[in-house]
Amino acid sequence: MDYKNIFINADNISFSYKQMHDEEPSRKDVKALDNVSLKIDKGQFVVMLGRNGSGKSTFAKHINGLLEPDIGIVTIAGLDTKDYEHIWDIRRMVGMVFQNPDNQIVGTTVEEDLAFGMENIGIETSEMRERIIDAAKTVDMSDYLEKAPSMLSGGQKQRVAIAGILAMRPECIVLDEATAMLDPVGREEVLRVVKILNKQENITIIHITHHMEEACDADRVIVLDEGRIVSDGTPHEVFANAKSIKKAGLALPQINEVFAQLREMGVEMQGDIISIDEASEVFARAINEKKGDGQ
Repeated sequence: MDYKNIFINADNISFSYKQMHDEEPSRKDVKALDNVSLKIDKGQFVVMLGRNGSGKSTFAKHINGLLEPDIGIVTIAGLDTKDYEHIWDIRRMVGMVFQNPDNQIVGTTVEEDLAFGMENIGIETSEMRERIIDAAKTVDMSDYLEKAPSMLSGGQKQRVAIAGILAMRPECIVLDEATAMLDPVGREEVLRVVKILNKQENITIIHITHHMEEACDADRVIVLDEGRIVSDGTPHEVFANAKSIKKAGLALPQINEVFAQLREMGVEMQGDIISIDEASEVFARAINEKKGDGQ
């Protein structure tokens, strides 16, 4: 990988969740991250995969200083997350969107909710209104500013949560299982918005998910297992190693599995097919070749 514009730098970090040894001496600390080193460029779209307990969410919380490493250093745009003088600068740069949008929405209307984060960081009232309008427009929620969040669908609520982060003008958005509780339509809504933010606004995206198909359009896929990085590369590079994916307790994208089975049946195909778009191209090419042969 060629890192010319490093934004996130984790250097040999380890972290353990401490147990109450005085009450239960037999309980041991739980090691969640084990000597992880990782560099992420500004503007990259990174998907992190791993089974439950692999360390994904723990790593995410290190990115904006919710957790500090026991060993090693995490820097964001050169700022150390252990430096309390800069912790709010870091949290302005890195916005977090969590699994349950209901836990992030605090306003009685969408507009009030979008204003909440900006109030906490001291944005002037005159500028807040402009940012609210811009953020709501970006996530296609402009018509819902006066609505009560309780009246929205799961996908709409999650888009409001993203808009609340956007209003604070971050350089990076971390989605920690943010699509896990959504139906397919809601997931598609959220991912569409996130991809636009990445491509048009150059916002760095760290997307943590259990949905393998959501990784197919990423710039980079990182697989964690037992607190360590076991795979890191483009989606095609990572999913080409089916053995490594399955060893980490994960399944390949369904399209990838289908084409792997076709190969085992003797069907000749070039390259690794991991997305529906790629599969459509393969089938269209095969049909055209058949027509060209007069069959």
